[in-house]
Amino acid sequence: MSFAAPAALILLLPLAGGTAAFWRAARRGSGLLPGDWSRLVAPPLRAAVARTVTGRDRSRILAAAAAACCLVVSLAEPRIERAEGNDYTNLAGRAVVIDLPPGADASAQKRAAASLLASAPDFQTALVAVSADAFDVTPTTFDPAPLRRYLDALSPDVMPTAGRNPRAGVMQAEAALDRAGIVVGQVVLFVAAEPPPESGPPPELRSDRPRVIVAPAAEAEGWTGTARSWGATLVTPDELASVEAALRNARENARRHVDADTGASLAPWFIGLAMLFWLGLFRRRSA
Repeated sequence: MSFAAPAALILLLPLAGGTAAFWRAARRGSGLLPGDWSRLVAPPLRAAVARTVTGRDRSRILAAAAAACCLVVSLAEPRIERAEGNDYTNLAGRAVVIDLPPGADASAQKRAAASLLASAPDFQTALVAVSADAFDVTPTTFDPAPLRRYLDALSPDVMPTAGRNPRAGVMQAEAALDRAGIVVGQVVLFVAAEPPPESGPPPELRSDRPRVIVAPAAEAEGWTGTARSWGATLVTPDELASVEAALRNARENARRHVDADTGASLAPWFIGLAMLFWLGLFRRRSA
């Protein structure tokens, strides 16, 4: 059994605390009779009658706590996964884009990109290079060898066209992720200089692909406006750990949703059990 929303289980903590508090309060009053019952019950029988009345209250506390516990578990969306399991091969991946304007020194960009690739070998990755136009260098792959080989060979001199159009690289990367059928895809653009001036209406970018711009600390401020207009996160090479963590979190969320869509939900059963405990609150016992 797994939970699609396990964070809801934290509600069990205040529930346990409230149940314990009511239980202690009922226990402290176990030797006392409510209202004016002490005038009607003989002194030798008062303690026994008080324990009987309090026992009824304590049973109601247990029934209420059990009903609330079942409701909390149902909020966590418990499910039974299929025996054959699910295929997560294309669940998550990223496309790395290297910005290669004429005359730029791409060594720092490539070192940062290599560091990101080495930190997350379990993600399939595509490599894209961009100057005036964008080009696929490698398709998505789990094999780090071709990624490192082609990354080392990239430079402005090997680009078929000269110029600068980083937006085209982002669009090419998103297309590469779409072709590979990646569900949760992250586009990471490594830049070496300030962004070029915009000319004409910009083409549309997909809104459901998380984008990251990795800029040197000296150039990061110049990319603030571009990152905002692209809906991208702006980081420096020293903050690449957050880029990896963001994709891992997105993958785990997507995995829970896939499991929820393909498994059998147990939430209705827990809701039904909660209703049975709730009906128990109204059970009348003979005196």
